[in-house]
Amino acid sequence: MGYHRRVTLRCLCEDLTTDWGNVAQQRSFSSLFAVLQSNAPDSSVASALEEVPTTALADHPLVSSFYASFDSDDTGILRESISGLANPLWWKQKVSRWRGAATDDSALGDHEVWLCAGGIRAAGESRDFYASFMDAVLSGGSSKYLPTNSDRRLQVVEAKIARRDAWLEQARLSALVCIQECNQTGETRELHIPSPAPSAVADPLLHISFDVARIDGGGEELIELILTIEPRDFSRPRLLETVVDTVRSVIEPVSDAWRVLPGKDRDQIWSTLISTELLGHARAAADTGVLPQHMSDASLKLGVQAHYTRKTGIVDASVDGDAVRGLCGTWFVPTSSPDKVPVCPSCQSIHERLA
Repeated sequence: MGYHRRVTLRCLCEDLTTDWGNVAQQRSFSSLFAVLQSNAPDSSVASALEEVPTTALADHPLVSSFYASFDSDDTGILRESISGLANPLWWKQKVSRWRGAATDDSALGDHEVWLCAGGIRAAGESRDFYASFMDAVLSGGSSKYLPTNSDRRLQVVEAKIARRDAWLEQARLSALVCIQECNQTGETRELHIPSPAPSAVADPLLHISFDVARIDGGGEELIELILTIEPRDFSRPRLLETVVDTVRSVIEPVSDAWRVLPGKDRDQIWSTLISTELLGHARAAADTGVLPQHMSDASLKLGVQAHYTRKTGIVDASVDGDAVRGLCGTWFVPTSSPDKVPVCPSCQSIHERLA
């Protein structure tokens, strides 16, 4: 099974004060520790976590050594304990001038091992890490070094983020599978998405219906995808918005390429033109059950380029939200402020030749 390796925030921020490979990361861990100690909401903790890896991957030599030494939980591995200390038992950690104390006591959690303290080797001196650590534990106990409520809360928030990320990845994959089935059969496909939770959820967060229509684009067949979004749990509006944007982004990441249509009651209807390349990705996803790697972190983007197109019909297209073909061949929905994004170089080159 392997160890779940962790480092206490107290150790990271108070003991390991020098020799960081990434000083900005060191500061970010200190900021994270401060946020947790202030009892800020989980959203603030999640924002601070965006700046750092999990604690066991902190860029410090003692942490790296600890991470490698507990790569396996094989009971046959010989480890050196700090003599005279028990309940819990402490394992020595050594790298260059750094020394540390780690424990895998079962009371801390199933298969968890924690680096709880660290310091500098100074043999024969009172400031030597092992000498001072033993004195402190023998006189005051181990509790000050063990994981605190802040460490446990950090684990909870990390688990929430991991569950949310897995949930969004599944939504991306499921959307591609629905597109493949819809394109193959010509029939509507429905996707029912529950809220992310550690256990099964009976009622869905929303339903998404997928429809594919083939239309004539002036001698060229265009493929339009229509999504009908039916929210079911209105108590979590931000979560609804996140999953809808995530599904849209895996289909067409440029926000301006989508148009919104009137729906029934509080339903949303989105449509966009899709490419044969996307259909290929959808087919592969349906066949393998694996999301294409480049789509795993897809997100909606504002219009990334402005395109030139012929004047015919551009006003109507802007008003109705219809797609027109750029000089470069890309289909896009015209907007009222194309000057806010860079011009497509292919379109610009063709426009200059035509001018």
